[in-house]
Amino acid sequence: MLTLSVFLEGVLAGVFLCSAMVEQAERALPAPEWIAYKQAKERLFGPVMPAFFGVTLVVAIIAGLVPHVRMGQGASVLLLAIALAITVVVHLPLNKEFQTWSARSFPAHWSDRRSRWRNWNWLRCVCAVGAFAVSLSLIG
Repeated sequence: MLTLSVFLEGVLAGVFLCSAMVEQAERALPAPEWIAYKQAKERLFGPVMPAFFGVTLVVAIIAGLVPHVRMGQGASVLLLAIALAITVVVHLPLNKEFQTWSARSFPAHWSDRRSRWRNWNWLRCVCAVGAFAVSLSLIG
């Protein structure tokens, strides 16, 4: 179960790392293009990520039930839980807000909302990569 957990955590960490890197590049986009990009991205990831994130967390918890990896896997689960909390508290509400915008009609504070999403995404990425690193260190 630990090997599966490491695999899933690695995929999740990779998705978040790629997302963070793309978000850095997209900050040069003007509002209409950024909104179109963000809405298209959410249509793709919105249906998939909750299930994948949930399965990853459940598998990580189950892997943590094995006595010799319990402590380390507990740290990994904690990091994943923090990443999930960021997703639920920050990203999901912002994603829903972004879906209501149009390329012709968007709020004046749009770039502040984009920066908030991106900044929290970096923390979420660090947590996911950390969880993967901790779990990976337990294999051996």
